[in-house]
Amino acid sequence: MAYAEVRGFSEDKMFGPLTFEDLKYDIQFLDSETKCLLCEDSFNIRLRLDIFLSHIFDVHQCVIEDAQNIKNLPEYILYWRERLKKDPVEQIIPSVKVEVTGEQYFLFSSLLKEDQNLRHKLNLDYVMKVHEFERTDSSFIRQCLFCKLQYEGSRQGYLEHLAEQHNLQLGNPQNLVFIEELINQVDEEIQNLTCIFCKGIFPERTVLKEHMRKKIHKRINPADSAYDRFYIVNYLEVGKGWQAIEKEDDRYALPRGAEENCDQEYSDWNEKDDKINCLFCSQTETDINLLCLHMDGEHGFDFVKSTETLDYYQKIKLVNYLRKMMHNNKCPYCEECLENKDSLWGHMREMEHCKIPKTDTFDQPDKMDNNLSTYAKELQGSHSIRYLQKISVLGVDPYTINIENCSKRLEDFPPTFYPDIVMYLVHTKSAYTMEELKAYKSLEAYNQATCGWVKKIGVKVFPSYKLVLGKVMHSQRLNEKLLSPWIITNEDGTVHSAHCDCVAGLGEVCTHIGAVLFSLDEAGRSREEVTRTGVKAYWMPPTNKPADPSTTAKIDFRTAKQKSQDKPIFQREEVRLAVLAPSKEDQMSLLENLKQAGGCALHNIIPPFSKEVHKEIEEKNQLSFLRFYKQEYETKSLQELRELGQKLQVFMSIEDCKVIEIETRQQSKCNSWFTHRLGRITASLFKKCCRTKIDKPSISLIKRICYPTKLRVRAMEYGCEHEKYALKDFLSYMTQQHHNFQIRKCGLYIDPELWFFGATPDGIVSCSCCGVGVLEIKCPYCVQFKSILDLTQNKYSFLKEVNGELQIKKDHDYYYQVQMQMAITKLKYSYLVGWCRKDFAYCKIVFNSSFWTDNSDIAKQFFFDIILPECLGRYYSRQTNVLAEFPEEEIEESPEESLDIDLYEELVFTSENVEEVSSPKPGPSNVPKEKETSPEPGPCKKLYCICREEDDGVTPMIACEAEMCRIEWYHLKCVGLSKIPSSVWICDICKAYSDSE
Repeated sequence: MAYAEVRGFSEDKMFGPLTFEDLKYDIQFLDSETKCLLCEDSFNIRLRLDIFLSHIFDVHQCVIEDAQNIKNLPEYILYWRERLKKDPVEQIIPSVKVEVTGEQYFLFSSLLKEDQNLRHKLNLDYVMKVHEFERTDSSFIRQCLFCKLQYEGSRQGYLEHLAEQHNLQLGNPQNLVFIEELINQVDEEIQNLTCIFCKGIFPERTVLKEHMRKKIHKRINPADSAYDRFYIVNYLEVGKGWQAIEKEDDRYALPRGAEENCDQEYSDWNEKDDKINCLFCSQTETDINLLCLHMDGEHGFDFVKSTETLDYYQKIKLVNYLRKMMHNNKCPYCEECLENKDSLWGHMREMEHCKIPKTDTFDQPDKMDNNLSTYAKELQGSHSIRYLQKISVLGVDPYTINIENCSKRLEDFPPTFYPDIVMYLVHTKSAYTMEELKAYKSLEAYNQATCGWVKKIGVKVFPSYKLVLGKVMHSQRLNEKLLSPWIITNEDGTVHSAHCDCVAGLGEVCTHIGAVLFSLDEAGRSREEVTRTGVKAYWMPPTNKPADPSTTAKIDFRTAKQKSQDKPIFQREEVRLAVLAPSKEDQMSLLENLKQAGGCALHNIIPPFSKEVHKEIEEKNQLSFLRFYKQEYETKSLQELRELGQKLQVFMSIEDCKVIEIETRQQSKCNSWFTHRLGRITASLFKKCCRTKIDKPSISLIKRICYPTKLRVRAMEYGCEHEKYALKDFLSYMTQQHHNFQIRKCGLYIDPELWFFGATPDGIVSCSCCGVGVLEIKCPYCVQFKSILDLTQNKYSFLKEVNGELQIKKDHDYYYQVQMQMAITKLKYSYLVGWCRKDFAYCKIVFNSSFWTDNSDIAKQFFFDIILPECLGRYYSRQTNVLAEFPEEEIEESPEESLDIDLYEELVFTSENVEEVSSPKPGPSNVPKEKETSPEPGPCKKLYCICREEDDGVTPMIACEAEMCRIEWYHLKCVGLSKIPSSVWICDICKAYSDSE
């Protein structure tokens, strides 16, 4: 608007009155006087912004865009006031010329980058202050959107109530801001009968509620920009929301069309974050900031402050100098040589030598700067830094060394074998997967090595390192110049680093590097084997022959494995020579060599090696409860055993618990899983341990804890067989609902402080929005051909339907189970998934700390009073009349628990207070069709065997393999079997029927 036109309007219409919004949080600015941008006049901006804007317009020809929406406007004015003291306004602020009057006006707007950054900073500061206020304020009062609860407390607690009781997911409270306005907006949409996710409008509230429940629309749509202002992530970068940040291109992405020129899949570039070593000790971190904090706290060395006067290349030289001196056990400051690392660390700590030496000590002309290859000089940024780090251990660029001048002698090559290759390609880098390496002969890298694609290979020996150079053919372009991968190894054969000049060589794990590694493996095996002819250079790389065209009939398409397995049709008859019996010295020498190579079965029975093996077994048993038992304790009374248990001291480190969890990830397929569960109260038995009486404990419960057996119950087998299908359906569904949703297998978790408890979830889930949680999967056998909803028709079921919603109760074994799993793993939520062939449902359960505190104390008392005496002296199992004294019905159970479905690994969601469970969702069935059996009438009770009894979950059973068998499952004792046969078994009834036919 031109200034002449402005004069035609009244001043009130032009500038106001403009006031700021009535902020609920008194955190913007106080009612104080603020000085003008360009003069000493003061104004109360909060009360009359229009007067201030009119002043700078009339007097200084300045206009501030959207002034009333600037957070902390006094701070904004103060910034520009100080800024304009240094430079004139004409040089900083863009101007607009009015055509009518010819006057110029200076426009303070977000079009100016400096102004935009200032507005963003002030806005972000305001948002973070609001967030801090909402996080600490406990005076929030509001009625629930769905029930009649009048909530008083924190906003975070209100959101947790909506999530736990009504399954309304508005997001992580730590990422939310303006929570009250968010709740008002959600409430307004619900009052208008509008779905908050899909924006669909419905005729009445019950229909809307059913729609949001079935479609799982009780959450905010991430694509709905109307809610962006309520999430802090949208304020972090100037002009960018979370979607813009997420869609930013990778700076290492190849240009379009470049894939056809690549010898390697771009996945070779993917690698794990390398750990960074401390400059003075063995501490490692993945974050450089954490490492700097460690060096400042432990060694008194502030890297940032100490190197602020050094340029970029001086810092690199300093780091290389410090690492080199520490590797050679020399003090970087005084250059004193010490015996070992411990002595060096002690010297530097005592003398306070963890500081930068004189600049001329490390800032010397780098010999490699002038001796780098053309390839190395063309590398840019982080690639150049990484390349210099790798070759710094040699002091020379490998690409400046001619392969013809390298040694070809087998004795000079490093002893790099298959385990070293696996450690480098799999555990160090992530371009290959463990599944592929299990069949590594089918990998392109192995085939390249065995089929002659590695044309030349040589080695150059350096102090403490060996450099292997290679010449390898391209993967697709056979007539182009050979590629030149190189590998640096330690003297023991472990791979230090590698590089290749192909497109994917920066990833350090391309197939050309893999081919050279497999060639080293072949060289090592050829060096150890005695050759038949003894001819010099028996192992040599194949000659560089051109790939000439040929007819199909003349091309050998066999793989390397097939070639190695081919044998001549006619073989010469072997002549066996008499072999003298080896002497005892030769036998012991052989066993000693076998021990160094990894050991064999003979070491278990031949002394003195057998003693060492038994010692290793005893060390492993130190982590299990097997070590508690002593035969002398069998004569002691119960009270004496309890006193011994109170004096027992068990120490388990975090590392011990991690080792057990890794060893038991195969769960029931792993013997260690059974060993470490023995004697511990596991999550599946948590409730039974809380309900049994201390004075009359359940004998069957004691047996299940102290002497577990591998049961073959049909319902349990069904749950184990179909768990993978439930996992796949659940993962497929949740991937669409959560960002970066992942599931990983896990083993037996043990808390070092609660070493007598153990938990084995079916998996650990994680996503960007909800964090990390526990996964427990149940496949109900009684509804395998039905729907999850059918469980609500049974009065013994854990589910019930209230107002069209599925609800559960908190008094069942599986609620206790997931609570223990969360407590042991120290996670805050759990997904309990129920799956059948038609659909599946899941429930998100939050950790209940008060529930865990009350019940864990009961279970702890049960362990020390009952289980520990049994582990120490087998008190209960050695009682002759124990079964007569203590019957099997002493566990207190509710009527709903009288059903034995807990032994069948059924889906059970139980709780006293109502929790919501997601409605069954039709999921893709990945299960092959099986014979459908007609369940007998009754509340999920079925009779088996010729004795017509229920399955108690303990007595072993066997299934008849006949197609039309009416009984199907039999007790072993009823059919005269002591164990399950390895072959197919058919009952006598079906045998007689088939014979008559």
